[in-house]
Amino acid sequence: MKRRATIVTIGGGTGHPIVLEALLRFTRDVTAVVGVTDNGGHSGVVRHSLGLPQVGDLRNCLAALVPKESPWKTLLGYRFSQGELDGVALGNLVLAAFTVEAASLSKAASRVRGMAGIKVPVLPVSDGNAHICAELVDGRVIEGEWEIIRRVPRTEVRRLFHRPALRARPEVLEAVRAAKGIVLAPGSLRTGIISVLLAEGMREAFEENPCPKVYVMNIVCQPGNSDGFTAKRHVEEIARYLGHSPDRVIVNEGAIPADMLEHYRRQGCERVVDDLGRAPGYVYRGDLVERAKDWQKHARAGAGLLAGPHFIRHDAKKLAPLLKRALR
Repeated sequence: MKRRATIVTIGGGTGHPIVLEALLRFTRDVTAVVGVTDNGGHSGVVRHSLGLPQVGDLRNCLAALVPKESPWKTLLGYRFSQGELDGVALGNLVLAAFTVEAASLSKAASRVRGMAGIKVPVLPVSDGNAHICAELVDGRVIEGEWEIIRRVPRTEVRRLFHRPALRARPEVLEAVRAAKGIVLAPGSLRTGIISVLLAEGMREAFEENPCPKVYVMNIVCQPGNSDGFTAKRHVEEIARYLGHSPDRVIVNEGAIPADMLEHYRRQGCERVVDDLGRAPGYVYRGDLVERAKDWQKHARAGAGLLAGPHFIRHDAKKLAPLLKRALR
């Protein structure tokens, strides 16, 4: 049976659920495709211990989509804060258990979605267990997302690839081919978004579908991932692996609170410079920064930008109207 056309979102991390929340403000026809190669944090520990694809980004999206009245809102979102389990997300353990039982991450995601009453399909791009790898210009090969981010020195990346090869699931490729719009969510550019696009079959599926492809630009660069990248460089990097540039780009032009930006600069992050010009119908700009109230509390507690919460993020309410315009 042919899949119904929806808006397909691509990504992982904290940016993807925000895009989903923004889209659901004006449409219910959404399908999320989530990456599986992150190897950091407690989700990485689960990967290493059980030999599974990464479950953390999938959990983030599922947790954002659970009806508020469902107990699964707590199950998927709860993090322990004491003892040896400090920081562990209960939802990661639930997904890992179902994945082991079914020998399939996609079946685990489907099971949780059904039990939690989630209406939006949330699809891992693959059931395979692989790492994102970077070949550097000096010939070295770095394996693993966090190994790439933390490499010293930060030699430039020549190319990205999966080890072993990661094949996109047929239902994912079908969703991309049938989509009436595709949104690339903000997040780790090379190790997150591009890692999803690198799954075998994804580039061809994109090329077969003439629907609008929209990229929601990161607000700040990520150390070890997109150091010093301007907006144009972000777009060019996506085009290298997608085969063409996104049709439309959404860029933040709002102010970032000075103290928050200074905190990022101490971590080696800078605001993404908007150098995309003024081509009509291509760039959509707005004040998209969420004014987080509790970021300083997390910062004082020692939650680093690479390991803890991402404090500068998009505001779903502000993003929604720009997405609606860009997807027309």
